[in-house]
Amino acid sequence: MSTPWHDPNNPQHWPQPEAQQYDQYGQPVYPQQGAQPAGHDYYPENPNGYGAQAQQPGYDQQSGYQQANPAPTYDQQNPYGQQPAAGQFGQFDQYGQQLYYPEQNAYTAQAPQQQQFMGNGGFSAEGYYQQAYTPLNPTWMGQVEPQNYTPAPNYAPVQPIQPVWTHQQAKRTGRTLNVVLMLAITCTVVALLLIFLVLPNLYRSAGPAGIMVGFLLSLFPLAAVLLTIYFIDRWEPEPRWMLGFALLWGAAGSIGTTLLIQPTWVKLFMPKDLSKAEASQWLASFEAPPVEEFSKGLGILLIALFARKYFDGPVDGVVYAATIAAGFAFTENIQYFGRTFVDPDGGALSLSIMFIIRGIFSPFGHALYTACTGVAVGYAARKGNVGMIIGFFFIGLIPAMIFHYIWNSAPSLFEPTDIASFLGSVFLQSVVYEGPLILLWGIGIYFLRKSEAKLTQRRLAEYAQSGWFTPEEVNMIATPVGRRNALAWAKTYRRTQPMKEFIRKSTSLAYTRQRILVGASQRQNQQDEKELLDEITALRPLVLG
Repeated sequence: MSTPWHDPNNPQHWPQPEAQQYDQYGQPVYPQQGAQPAGHDYYPENPNGYGAQAQQPGYDQQSGYQQANPAPTYDQQNPYGQQPAAGQFGQFDQYGQQLYYPEQNAYTAQAPQQQQFMGNGGFSAEGYYQQAYTPLNPTWMGQVEPQNYTPAPNYAPVQPIQPVWTHQQAKRTGRTLNVVLMLAITCTVVALLLIFLVLPNLYRSAGPAGIMVGFLLSLFPLAAVLLTIYFIDRWEPEPRWMLGFALLWGAAGSIGTTLLIQPTWVKLFMPKDLSKAEASQWLASFEAPPVEEFSKGLGILLIALFARKYFDGPVDGVVYAATIAAGFAFTENIQYFGRTFVDPDGGALSLSIMFIIRGIFSPFGHALYTACTGVAVGYAARKGNVGMIIGFFFIGLIPAMIFHYIWNSAPSLFEPTDIASFLGSVFLQSVVYEGPLILLWGIGIYFLRKSEAKLTQRRLAEYAQSGWFTPEEVNMIATPVGRRNALAWAKTYRRTQPMKEFIRKSTSLAYTRQRILVGASQRQNQQDEKELLDEITALRPLVLG
């Protein structure tokens, strides 16, 4: 049984040189190339790891397969090379890419005769480019400025891609230290808020028995939201420990922040001489939306600023926002359910009605509101600008507060006269006010996922041009159908886990390159790029067996 993609790097498919010799490293020596080893070298004397002797692929007119041309030289300042020297096609543009036709732009020129263009941005089954690559993305993808553009590291597939690197523990970098520092400080603050504010508040509201009952009942809506987040996050899964941090911030940090801000907000803005019913309605409509959305959004902002490596776009924003909101709703539900349980005028019937309202009819409310902030911060994070991230954080809070206000202040659509009519009113209210929002977010997430797949294909196409992937592998990684077929094939050979890792690391590589191209932390992201390329190289033989 063959692999799910045709591998042009298979030795059976290579043209054999007329006279072939090997040097001390086991690399072929071609007399016409000046007896220099080809491919990806890891010579001890080369401190950069990506050697100056690497070869750049060109096209052999007779066989149609890639042959070696001189590659760019590498230096300490730019480990991925300066402008390439002139090769087979003679000229290079401002981005360091070869001009197939000197009189035309490399990204809009027609292809050489042996290349086939199919018009969908990928590659043909024969391994040729289907359309010319355009380095500048649309603004919604994250605009790539010309001064930030650098070619992908070069690796010529003249020899099979072999496991030339053994995975070792990565060195701790400044960015890793930032993440550790953020987690340490934030978790300390969250622990203090939990001990001195959140738990005492729950204890006063519900008592030990109420907390226990509320905790058990709150697990059901929490599970529903987390399963939805898992479905959304399948394309490029976020680290579990980062999602755990987001959940912790929602369950304790955002609740504690709300309890800290709430008294000051009420003192500054609450009108005087309100009745008990009016005061309750004012708190629900004019205090809860701004204070709670700011407290939840603060966790999104912390992740985007201090763990930028794990925040690649709007979909990540939705995932982190919904996770934080799920934690917030979990703690809030414990209070509501527990307080209803210990209420002497309540009983099992009141508890059941409260569970239906909050656990069945509206479990996604907080996630939908806070996702507005997540999308805004995610868009800005893709641009890589700290000032823009902070600005879009406040912009995203506006729709989040508005949607929260609409739900909290929405009047009942008809006056219930008994329990059945009351539940019918709540259901209709959920459909009218929350239903369209759920539908809108479903459509939005679908198109955001499509854009993530397109970005993955665009970025990996650049590595395919440099020989790190075959064209078929790019289509496999960057399309849902390709991933399903690859995993189905890997399952028959018991290679599912290496295949999953290969896809995950390759997707992370695409987003790392996107950060490089928008100019975000160039040195750190280039180091991450190198590590991912090494890991992918080591995974390849495990996938192919």
